[in-house]
Amino acid sequence: MTPKKDEHPEEENLIGTIIEVTIRKPKNEKKIAEKKEKALDRGIVLIRLREMEKNWFTHKYRIPLANLGLGENADKKEILDRLNDPKSVAEKNTREIIAEFSREYDGVVFDGKFNRTQYRTKRFKPHAKTMQVKRKAF
Repeated sequence: MTPKKDEHPEEENLIGTIIEVTIRKPKNEKKIAEKKEKALDRGIVLIRLREMEKNWFTHKYRIPLANLGLGENADKKEILDRLNDPKSVAEKNTREIIAEFSREYDGVVFDGKFNRTQYRTKRFKPHAKTMQVKRKAF
């Protein structure tokens, strides 16, 4: 009996075009101590960075264009509309991440000049939780 070849094609070929949504950029690229990429469900990748002598923070998400329900030839306006409206996305995990963008970071705007795959959030810090703020006041 011969061993089976890898039945799954490479992940890049399977996924297609990747959209990058940057949440926070590092202050100094030279002072990055560590970088971790965590694969979430359905091809979504979370990238976290740690600067020297500082805590970890979420740098960006990489989301496959197919998770948004769009084809490979979608223009940047269609992609931006999907990134700002979580109800229009059918895939559950992607919908939750997009809802987090609109809830905590005030939505997504276009970031690249000519590249249609570069986006960023309007804020880089999440909104304060209202219950935690009220507790501090008492």
